Amino acid sequence: MTRRSKGRRLVWIRRIVQAATLALFVALLLATRQTGEPADRGWITLFFAIDPLILLATFLSTHSLAGLSLLALATVGITLLLGRVFCGWICPFGTLHSAASWFRSRKSAGRRLLHAFSRWQRAKFYLLFALVAMALLGVHWIGLFDPASVLYRSLATSFLPSVQHAIEDGATSAYRSDPRLGPLPLVKITEPAYRFFRDRIFFSSGPVFVGGGLILFVFFAAIVLNLYRPRFWCRYVCPLGALLGLCAKRSSLRLVATENECGNCNLCAIACPAAAQPEKPGEWLPAECFGCWNCVASCERGGLDFRFERPWRAPAAGSLDLARRATLSALLAGVAGAMLLRATPQARARAYNPELIRPPGALPERGFLQRCIQCGICMKACPTNGLHPTALEAGLDGLWTPMLVARIGYCD
Repeated sequence: MTRRSKGRRLVWIRRIVQAATLALFVALLLATRQTGEPADRGWITLFFAIDPLILLATFLSTHSLAGLSLLALATVGITLLLGRVFCGWICPFGTLHSAASWFRSRKSAGRRLLHAFSRWQRAKFYLLFALVAMALLGVHWIGLFDPASVLYRSLATSFLPSVQHAIEDGATSAYRSDPRLGPLPLVKITEPAYRFFRDRIFFSSGPVFVGGGLILFVFFAAIVLNLYRPRFWCRYVCPLGALLGLCAKRSSLRLVATENECGNCNLCAIACPAAAQPEKPGEWLPAECFGCWNCVASCERGGLDFRFERPWRAPAAGSLDLARRATLSALLAGVAGAMLLRATPQARARAYNPELIRPPGALPERGFLQRCIQCGICMKACPTNGLHPTALEAGLDGLWTPMLVARIGYCD
């Protein structure tokens, strides 16, 4: 088997794995049903349990660990061995970005520039440093940027409710107007489909969430930006990708290039969604590489391959050149942000917002905010649609954390 054929085979295996993990994520989301029945928390929170960014931030903010979250250490171990394969193979949010990037035109005259490494890709590392500094001071803003939290929150509070309302309204309109497709009444099709979604997927009347429109806008904006740059979120924003990139700088699986077989066609650079510079022998960026094998599959001369090497040997790779001054500035920005968010009377427990009612069993406000990752699981699980994401009711410190809105749903 040639290198290129092996690469193509692994690319298809990766796509199957990506589709399967995204399907699993959605299945676990749908399994968190608004029925009032207890759920299997271990399975429901699987993608959060294997997320090392959530593990790190929660430990720094609370100085404690939940047993299931230690599964994230397995993700770190895989990254040390294989590189950022979590981003390229497993992350469900990354799968959506990969699919959206596919729709971007490949006929652009400047397509080579779209795939070139940009110094702005270092921004995600500086964001990571700022969030870590904030977590050290007890401000848990990781959930606003963590890909698992972003995707779950967006689907649970915005996208799925919108889909449900569209299906319900469409089925109702068809039932009332009773249109026909030739001799066949359309309700013969719409009613079975509506009952299937009602009984097997949604299980409850259409939920609504305060502030869901803003969450949906942010979600779609992140997806649409892939038309500007492939995997835009993963390249420039994702702090989890930055954390895994730091772990992957000396991974055992490394890209090996054969210079005398390179025709300088730059097909590997165009195929690389991470701008990891596979076209530059000796300057490949392991901290950016998703391990997707696109570059190997695109090389017509078989000049690229991934091989295992001793991890203690420095790889023949380029450097991110994270500036010390910028790193220090990011840490100081995190400290300043935490101080700013903690300066309000509500954050100091000197004032109380009567509209802010936390879910039953919630810890005192300070401890609650140090643990909440703004994922929206509790809002999805609430059987009465009483829990909603906050806007400014809890201050910026508690943005998109859950609160009870009794005008919409009571607590049972």
